[in-house]
Amino acid sequence: MWTRAQELYIYTEPASNVPAKSISAKLSANYAKGMRQGSEAVVQRYRPEMYMGLSKNFMLRASGTFANMHTDAFKFESASLYGKYRFLSKDEAHRHFRMAAFADASISKAPFRYDEIALMGDKTGAEAGVIATQLINKLAISGTVSHVQVLDKSRFDDAP
Repeated sequence: MWTRAQELYIYTEPASNVPAKSISAKLSANYAKGMRQGSEAVVQRYRPEMYMGLSKNFMLRASGTFANMHTDAFKFESASLYGKYRFLSKDEAHRHFRMAAFADASISKAPFRYDEIALMGDKTGAEAGVIATQLINKLAISGTVSHVQVLDKSRFDDAP
């Protein structure tokens, strides 16, 4: 079976938005073995996402995670809201250049165990940044610059 696609970004976002007045959905799954100390059990995390094109320049994404990565029980873990505004679009035949600003906020019930900076279920925090995407024929190149703040209460403790 052959399919044709343009701008397929699996773990990143292009500067383009989902089409205006449209809704799309995505489901991601992650599996790992031996994440919990003393156990070789396979743990899992599922992340359903809903994308909404509010206009040609603005979109929202709502997502959540369900997992047993940090607990014995498989349960709701986090919720996230993401907004993206495309502020520059230079479109030509077979090419375009687009830039967008975005903000993401996440709240998580997962325990703070690792010092990683990621808002994909493990951490409560916020991220803001800019995305630039250049499409030339069928080649798309995209870059993102962002700032992430993990907002765990341990960051604000006055421990010596």
